Amino acid sequence: MLTEEHCAAAQASLAWAVEALTEADLPTVRVAQYVAPRKRLLLTQKARFEDVAWAWPLGVLLLTPEQTLMTIGETTRAVAPGYPGHVSAERERRRELTRVASESGFTPGEVIYFDSEPITLEPGEAFAGGSLLSTEGDTLMIRWNPRMVGANLVPFDRYLREQVSLRIEHGGA
Repeated sequence: MLTEEHCAAAQASLAWAVEALTEADLPTVRVAQYVAPRKRLLLTQKARFEDVAWAWPLGVLLLTPEQTLMTIGETTRAVAPGYPGHVSAERERRRELTRVASESGFTPGEVIYFDSEPITLEPGEAFAGGSLLSTEGDTLMIRWNPRMVGANLVPFDRYLREQVSLRIEHGGA
């Protein structure tokens, strides 16, 4: 469970990260929410992406200039979808997402992160087993591989500093 000390340390780390990324003038990426198609009376509203925020991707996290932390979610690119072929159902799903992104007004070729969940850092917050964050004693920890529950835990501050350093070193790529 998060204590006030965990939260204060995390907020200080996030403030440092935002300052470093801003000073380095690194570009942010779009974070959007996928809105499924809906029927309204006789009309069907097409699927679309709606803007949520701008953020820096930092490994398994997204960090906004307002110091909001989010999970990475999924990504797609705003490109014309091309022609369907004999491919897997997953590839067809991804193709549909690129079509929706392309038709949602994003710049062609732009990467969009979507279905990212905000991460709450408040005292008393308890993390479920599948969460990226956990605590070990007085240290806030992060799982750098979201698929490996209970493994690959590193201190949050160290992880954040490493990810920011890598982004700055590689010019935001």
